[in-house]
Amino acid sequence: KKIAFVSERTGKAQIYIMNADGTGLRCISDGTASDRSPAWSPDGKKIAFVSDRYSTPQQGNDDIFVMNSDGTHIVRLTEDPEYDFAPQWSPDGKYILFTSSRYGGQEIFIMKADGSCKMRLTVTEDIYEWTPVWSPDGLGIAFAKGKGDDYDICIMDRGGREVRKVLDDPYEDRDPSWRPY
Repeated sequence: KKIAFVSERTGKAQIYIMNADGTGLRCISDGTASDRSPAWSPDGKKIAFVSDRYSTPQQGNDDIFVMNSDGTHIVRLTEDPEYDFAPQWSPDGKYILFTSSRYGGQEIFIMKADGSCKMRLTVTEDIYEWTPVWSPDGLGIAFAKGKGDDYDICIMDRGGREVRKVLDDPYEDRDPSWRPY
């Protein structure tokens, strides 16, 4: 078993992997950028992550990338002047959810694992939708929705239809996580 995590021990956020017992620590980032938010593919062969490797000082932004779990073969999946973040693999490894600020707020998108067929799942103005996570069967998506200090937990199907609030209160509720089977 391996654990991927982010460390700034070199002065820049880099992705490391290690064995679950703490041995075998190794940096798999190439050191050229700030790499964050590692997400393992279900088969453990790939890691999706967020990086600013193609941003400029005038236009800082993050995109979603994928690499082999040993740090080789880095491929850019998104390319937008706004921020793309929080990648989440579908349980079958065919899709990746992510959050983007490309339309002013924060919206949830889905794309194929190779970066093709990007589709916006949420469409709301002045409301943020973020931290999407797949249900264990891959048919549903839980996420936080709201603004200011009032976020609620919602569920939608994988196509972005049938959105429903499952927790609606005046608090900042976020970062949902499904219990595995």
